Amino acid sequence: MSLDSPSTRKCLAFHGPLLYEARILHRYDPATGTITSPDSTTTTTTSTAAAATPPPPVPPELAAAPCFYIHYQGWKATWDEWVAPERLREDTPANRELRKQLARDARAAKETRPKESRPKEAREPRAGARGGRGRRAAQGSGASGASATATTGEGGSGDASPPAEDYAARVQQAAQRAAPRLQLHMPVPLKAVLVDDWEQVTKNKRVAKLPPRAPRLSVAALLQRYRADALRGDGDTSPPSLVQQSLLEEYLRGLAEYFDAALPRLLLYRLERLQLAQLTQGKSADSGDALPPRALYGSVHLLRLLSVLPELLGGTAMGAGDSRVLLRQSEALLVWLAVHRDELFPGEGGESADVLDSDGDGYYVNTSSQYEGVAIGM
Repeated sequence: MSLDSPSTRKCLAFHGPLLYEARILHRYDPATGTITSPDSTTTTTTSTAAAATPPPPVPPELAAAPCFYIHYQGWKATWDEWVAPERLREDTPANRELRKQLARDARAAKETRPKESRPKEAREPRAGARGGRGRRAAQGSGASGASATATTGEGGSGDASPPAEDYAARVQQAAQRAAPRLQLHMPVPLKAVLVDDWEQVTKNKRVAKLPPRAPRLSVAALLQRYRADALRGDGDTSPPSLVQQSLLEEYLRGLAEYFDAALPRLLLYRLERLQLAQLTQGKSADSGDALPPRALYGSVHLLRLLSVLPELLGGTAMGAGDSRVLLRQSEALLVWLAVHRDELFPGEGGESADVLDSDGDGYYVNTSSQYEGVAIGM
């Protein structure tokens, strides 16, 4: 079906180098100056923008030709925008294959670009004997960097030193380039769990049932169970040595403590923060009446922490050797979680027969509209 057809809603839209699924909300006809919607045959002139849910005015650079107001599927409405017809493609199998190919090309380019650019970017310009400010000025890019160097000269004096915020940004970028690239290999079934979890919370407006329906499914219990299995070994591998046992104990103890600290700051969607506030209201860890997050949350939230662990490690001063040890321990834990996936994680749609409690409730529970309103406002 052509995009010019008034009944067409679904399409694919370019945003940068990638194609995204989109939906046409309104069409603009420059000949008549009207905006129409596929859901209605009524028209609205661009001057009467006070309708119930009107689109924003057509940008001047697009007003001379037909254009479309679209919504990107799965994205917030703040991304809705007017686009020219050149950015749209019909929703056909061929164009969907093009969308996948563009995504593959972008991933390949992202993987190769840092390796090609790092040696050139990491090379610092040579500075004079009094190179304090001279080095900072020489780190500027293009004409601004050259002019700053010429003004400050070798001694670095004068008023041409870069603003503090610009210098701080360059220092942060240099630190990010210098940090080792850490990769954590996550089994594909666990990636699917994270995708389903995102859909349950952000799209279906559901939250994990807390505390877990069975104590054996809490993060604390899962780590203890993994410890027992790892120390026991199996038929193919011998039990770990004393050194390996010590590393395992230290890793699990640190992971549990890091989970408690990271969960309220990094691991919760906005919809889930109110749930944690309700559980801990009026309770204090010092008085002993508040359970730590490791006892309240389960396998999915542990998986969220493991998925962002490389990024968190990259922002610390931990050495490359210690980081690799942590990642190897984390990958072994991920393999164990994948082996027990059907038992520990919700199945498709958020339910799994192995994790249902006596009332038949699944891993996730629905939220009320009143809860959503309070949670979104937090």
